[in-house]
Amino acid sequence: MGNKQQTPRALLELTEDALNTMDQHFNQVCVPAFMDDKNAALAMFFEEPSDGTSKESKGGGSSGSSGGSGSSGGERPAHLEGRHMLTTTLQSIVAALTGKPMSQASNKDRRATDQEKEDIAILLTEGTKSGDALKKSSSKDKSIESGLIERLIKDLVLFEVEAKKALVTIVQMLVRESKPFLAHITSSSSNDPQGLSPIVNFLVEGFQSKKTAMHTGPMLISIVRNDERTAESVFYNHINQFLDEFVQTESWAEKTIAFDMLRDLLFTVDENEKTFLRKYAADYINDQWQPSLAILKLPENKGKAGTNPFFTKLNNLIKSRDYTNVAATVKLLQSILFCPSRATFETMLAYVNNRRNLTVAMNLIRDTAEPLQFEGFHLFKVFVVNPNRPDSVTTMLLRNRGELFFFNYYFASYHKNI
Repeated sequence: MGNKQQTPRALLELTEDALNTMDQHFNQVCVPAFMDDKNAALAMFFEEPSDGTSKESKGGGSSGSSGGSGSSGGERPAHLEGRHMLTTTLQSIVAALTGKPMSQASNKDRRATDQEKEDIAILLTEGTKSGDALKKSSSKDKSIESGLIERLIKDLVLFEVEAKKALVTIVQMLVRESKPFLAHITSSSSNDPQGLSPIVNFLVEGFQSKKTAMHTGPMLISIVRNDERTAESVFYNHINQFLDEFVQTESWAEKTIAFDMLRDLLFTVDENEKTFLRKYAADYINDQWQPSLAILKLPENKGKAGTNPFFTKLNNLIKSRDYTNVAATVKLLQSILFCPSRATFETMLAYVNNRRNLTVAMNLIRDTAEPLQFEGFHLFKVFVVNPNRPDSVTTMLLRNRGELFFFNYYFASYHKNI
């Protein structure tokens, strides 16, 4: 970091320089070497020099370097030095945003001001073209191109793990604290009200890759929590992809983030910290019924069972026998059906009129995992107390009354809070 304190601008100049070096090596050396295999190109990019080369480089002795990104003459490749520099600068920016000392190189460490934090947001989005305060102050200052934050997010796969974590923290903090930064991240050139910004679209695509999902997910969650339009756009464009693909990955950590994302797309928290189904989500779920809720409410259709593709997907996740999927999906299902705003009250009535949904609840009660039994029993009770249940549901309840009596006794004895 040198012997002087680093300003936000100086840190971001170093960040851009490091990113340029990494980009150049990856695109001009690694990618051409493995045209059809990006994983092999990434492996080549992360390949470290031999131990002898590293020691020679650490020793600081003179060498006949030939320059470029090669490691001849005992020098560490430029792109690896750039990767390390990027990690250092991003961590320093995090320190500035969190109010920690910006540099450890001086005994007179200071903390970043609110203006400097805003400067970081502007430099990451607009570069040095915006604002007199960000223009060159001396001949030594470099220009920072606009769209640096886009480049950082899209080049995430080239980062060290600590650099990825630092970028996640930077995006999360600026999304919460800088309205211009949030507006830039979520802006879309599309006239479609459901259009996604390029950055948001890339973050959604990040769920498809094991190399990026753990870091693009938390960034997207922060954006969705702070921008209703983006939340609605992601929901309408990708809800089925989340249900059919993203939450069904084999990685526990990745599916946990996907379920967190799904929950934030469906629900919001008010000022009293109560969780409510988002209006667009409630409208979407209510509109999925076949036949429609309006037709199901007609007197001649009393007790008639409808179908809903959204709940069919949730039921399939519950049937998957994957504990993480089942537990997370049951909680989503209960929060949807029993929303405090009653936005899905008619949907709840239609749900409990279908005996296939009753089968899902009864299978949960039979599960060997006690927490799933408990959640299943809460769901099951609604079928029992439904005054307008159809004959198919009543018949199933009577057919299994012996087993159900046992479970009722069990839960009454061991779960007194029911």
